[in-house]
Amino acid sequence: APPAATRRPSGLNARQYCSFVGWPSVSSRLPLATSHSFTVRSPLALAKSEPGSVMARLAESQAKLKQMADERAHTQLELQRSTTRLKEAERLALMGHWELDLVTNALIWSDETYAIFELDPTRPPLYETFLGVIHPDDRERVNKAYTESVLRKESRYRVTHRLQMPDGRVKHGHGRGETHFSATGEPLR
Repeated sequence: APPAATRRPSGLNARQYCSFVGWPSVSSRLPLATSHSFTVRSPLALAKSEPGSVMARLAESQAKLKQMADERAHTQLELQRSTTRLKEAERLALMGHWELDLVTNALIWSDETYAIFELDPTRPPLYETFLGVIHPDDRERVNKAYTESVLRKESRYRVTHRLQMPDGRVKHGHGRGETHFSATGEPLR
């Protein structure tokens, strides 16, 4: 606590007051799991205190929170770097990935999958859109390969096919997939 004779001068914020009384202050920018973060605007003053006192435990908790925030920021940076490397590898290999959640019917495409199919990445992908780009002569075979992997509980499938582009060009592709099932045998994705 500040000396009794030292009263907080008016007009000082918490950081300025800590400096005024000679206390170190701790302030952290804490990233959240989303793309947002928040900043601790009023730093906690770390006063000198006896080991085991409330202030000492509070200071320990503050230090642990700062360490956790630093570790989280490091982990998020590593995740971002890993995602960037994956995108680059897919771009260089001309290979994409996609996932269809069979419970919610939500479809997710990688950036490179959109590029390969030459579709607008701002529009949500649909399985029907995917089939619509498959060459008409290959469409039934491609759909059958995927649906049989789900219905017959064969986790893996492979299929070579063509893509019919709107301008008449034909691209050749090879798809490999794996269906994941729950412990009870229900198809998940």
